[in-house]
Amino acid sequence: MPPAARIGDKLSHLATALTPGPPTGTIGPPGGQALPPGTPGAPMLGVSSVLIAGRPAAVVGTVCVCEKPPQHLVLLLTNRIVPAMPPPLRRVLIGGHQAARRGDQTTCKSVVSTGAPTVLIGG
Repeated sequence: MPPAARIGDKLSHLATALTPGPPTGTIGPPGGQALPPGTPGAPMLGVSSVLIAGRPAAVVGTVCVCEKPPQHLVLLLTNRIVPAMPPPLRRVLIGGHQAARRGDQTTCKSVVSTGAPTVLIGG
């Protein structure tokens, strides 16, 4: 079971599900702030009402910042965590959205490389 992803966790283009790889970006918008639930666009910026190890939860659709130039910088708010393929047998929902986990990919094909080691998602 992979660790839960949070706002501020690292992304890597060289990561695998088992090894983190060097960071190339982070989960969450620039500044790392999630929006309160009910705010338009809130799932895209994390779920602030659910804290995982003290940080807002990341879900499928949460925006990511990848600093790998040049092609990734132009993605801006369209670079997001995408649903796992195939989808997990037991989906965990946070704020009505599928929870993001270490090993999940983003639009730019980077991988969530860190997560909360004490909170495991799936089963």
